[in-house]
Amino acid sequence: MNSRKKDKMNGLIKIVREENSYLQQIKDTFAFNYVNRFKNDLVKMPSIYMITPTKSRLTQMADLIRLRNTLQMVPKLYWVLIEDSEKKSERIANFLKESGIKYHHMAVKSPWTTEPKRFTFYRGSVQRNMALKWIQSLKQNDITIYFGDDDNSYDLQLFEEVNIFITLVGGLYYEKPVCQNFKVVDYFFYYRKERKYPCDMGSFAFNISLIKKFPNAQFPVKYNGYLEQTFLQNFKIPLLNFEPKANMCSQVKILI
Repeated sequence: MNSRKKDKMNGLIKIVREENSYLQQIKDTFAFNYVNRFKNDLVKMPSIYMITPTKSRLTQMADLIRLRNTLQMVPKLYWVLIEDSEKKSERIANFLKESGIKYHHMAVKSPWTTEPKRFTFYRGSVQRNMALKWIQSLKQNDITIYFGDDDNSYDLQLFEEVNIFITLVGGLYYEKPVCQNFKVVDYFFYYRKERKYPCDMGSFAFNISLIKKFPNAQFPVKYNGYLEQTFLQNFKIPLLNFEPKANMCSQVKILI
């Protein structure tokens, strides 16, 4: 390598190191502020088990890297990543090992041999159901379960509150619960007005005790137009028992 190329390479290495150092400072600052803010409750706070199905595609690694960069700054998070594949891939295994995040890596193939037509099957349901069965086998009771898809973007404040009920779906700029006196009393939404739980996959979280009480709770695999509702209705929870977050559901913490 001639001196000009060597100098250019050393310059690029210096830039990368400086950027990595800057990113680490941001992560350290966030972690310090988080721990300082919740120092009296951090030990008692439940761990967040975030379930993420993932499928091989052109943007898979770009999406996972973006999500990883967010999750690296979240204390007490356990990433359950399930590949839509017959076996775990070496690429994803190495990616998780290098992430610095506590994780559980799984793989299960969806039950179709070719890409299904739209509105026939739900992608990700088989993987989420597998993750739920694994979590049910754990002995811990201080676990909050959250479903986070790999192509969404998340505000770090979401993980401070965990239960979040804001979505961007259904023909409107947003859909949200209607809250009164710190309770959910109704929903503002457009798509399929007959739904009892008109919320998106990333808009709710729950304690592990629910799936231990209702061990057969699963997501439907065949399309029925009510993916989240079919799952949530297993728990038979009245709207008034939902705990609204994000300043009475007035803030958007996830972009879908």
